[in-house]
Amino acid sequence: MSAYALVSVACPNCRGQFQERAKLLRSGGQAWCPHCEALFALDDTSEPIRRTLALARDARRRRRQRIAELRSGWSEEPEPAKPLLMSDVLRALDDLLVRMDALATRKG
Repeated sequence: MSAYALVSVACPNCRGQFQERAKLLRSGGQAWCPHCEALFALDDTSEPIRRTLALARDARRRRRQRIAELRSGWSEEPEPAKPLLMSDVLRALDDLLVRMDALATRKG
């Protein structure tokens, strides 16, 4: 996931393509074309602008969903570790002592 949800925008003046943050693309808003340096309105009358606004809405929705998924994963607490039974601890110590005895007899 990128830091920003980007949407491709086509300038109605020069037909140049550029990327703009979906957060900034709203109906009735304005966008600035870096190619022809013109400010143009984002109105619903133009079909390409309408498609761009729909893509921006979808990108914002997907980003909100992804952030909600990440936050839900953070809020889940891990299960506490199972307490060890004394018999398990003693069995592990016995195994360790057997391995240490085997090493001592191998060196000696």
